Amino acid sequence: DDIPGVMDSVCALPIDIHQTMLGIIDRKFRLEADLEKLILTEDEIKALLFVGRHYADNALPSAERSFLSADAYFRRHVNSDDTA
Repeated sequence: DDIPGVMDSVCALPIDIHQTMLGIIDRKFRLEADLEKLILTEDEIKALLFVGRHYADNALPSAERSFLSADAYFRRHVNSDDTA
């Protein structure tokens, strides 16, 4: 089956964020069977929020438009009471 996708950014993540993302995607969601252990930690949440901003700030020219709308959504809904 064809899975449509768009390459928005190719900017590398900082090592600590990259390792955290691998932990979420691979070790946590692929291997974990205990639902309680699937709850994201504070560091994992911070990493996910960083990734959204990082890729938006480092978008490929063809992807800038989609990031603008995603960033507006993020600022309105997710980051409205960000105190961290």
